[in-house]
Amino acid sequence: MAVPRGQFASTEIVDLAAIRQAQHHVEEKARPAAYSPTTSLEKIARDGRTPDEVHKLDWNEGTIAPPPSVTAAMMEYIQSAGGAYLKWYPHLSGGEALRLELASYCGVEDANLLVTNGSDDALILLCRALLAPGKVAVAPTPTYEHFCVNVAHTGAELVRVDLSDPFVVDVDAVATAVEHQRPAMVYLVSPNNPTGIEWPVESVRDLATRFPEVMFLVDEAYHEFGTPDGWTGEPRSCARLAATLRNVVVTRTFSKAFCLASVRCGFVVAHPSTIEDLRAYYNPKSVNQFAQVAAVAALRELDTYYKPYIAATRAARDAFVRDLQARGIAVRTGGAGNFVCLYLADGRTAELCRRLEAHAIYVRDLGARFPGHVRITIGLDMGKIADAIEATLHDMGHLTLAP
Repeated sequence: MAVPRGQFASTEIVDLAAIRQAQHHVEEKARPAAYSPTTSLEKIARDGRTPDEVHKLDWNEGTIAPPPSVTAAMMEYIQSAGGAYLKWYPHLSGGEALRLELASYCGVEDANLLVTNGSDDALILLCRALLAPGKVAVAPTPTYEHFCVNVAHTGAELVRVDLSDPFVVDVDAVATAVEHQRPAMVYLVSPNNPTGIEWPVESVRDLATRFPEVMFLVDEAYHEFGTPDGWTGEPRSCARLAATLRNVVVTRTFSKAFCLASVRCGFVVAHPSTIEDLRAYYNPKSVNQFAQVAAVAALRELDTYYKPYIAATRAARDAFVRDLQARGIAVRTGGAGNFVCLYLADGRTAELCRRLEAHAIYVRDLGARFPGHVRITIGLDMGKIADAIEATLHDMGHLTLAP
């Protein structure tokens, strides 16, 4: 049957390759930027260096190995039943044993917890569940940049709040931004990476009460390195606040103070109704069994192994700051976290990091997002690091060494 003229009878040649290329171009333009942090691991491996030969101070990981009991627990799991357990999926939702340990550790109930594949997955989960095109997230900056990428992936708008002094808490600036922007979410890192400031629990409670329609996400990845409370001796946390208020949620990780970044284990603390809402986006088998076993064993070593390490790290941080200041080196911290920031007025942060690598010292160049700043993770013996920094800055023309 003949096709009437004007209906599907065009003799034009369709260039499918051109259409695909144009579509690819549109998709490339629409695709949000990837989170691509620099890492020293490839350099360390390429140079054939062992952990004992380097000072890996670029990612704020723990600087000691976990206790032998954690390694033993993981090895026991591998060898149990001749390795037969490796063929099965892990216990779902992080496993009951880990959830019970976490409930005790955080002072909350099992219903307040969701175990995730590191706190990064927790942040992705929360962004997916709570943000979308047309919504807004507010974050005081500088902050953890991966969260900002997560927001972009949802199509939501990110409003960065530049504090007048990034190393001083400014609750009023956050409140003003919330009033003007009416966001769906506010992201507060406490202690903040990279400045070390802490958002007081009372301030978070006041903000959450004042703006009940806004979700306040408190990232406590560095919680254990926070300032100890004068009464309890423990760092203050918004975990119990999150367990009772529907618009506060806390994320934490085993990657920092527990020295288990490699196994990837984190968790969410929230009101039971929020936890249930998140389950629609949650993969219950995402937390591998090695992470579960290691995390349980680590929590059981909290008092005997980790608390002394945490206290020693805090002391090393404060001593390192005093040491650098005495040498005339510009260093700043908000007072918490296992890291500090150097400041180079001329912005030659990449050069400083490159020169320090010659001493097998790896630190984080923040110049692209926090101009002039280099972040340094705190180990237990920072004397050699201070010496290398002083000598390097002298070679760069920043310092005049005393005769």
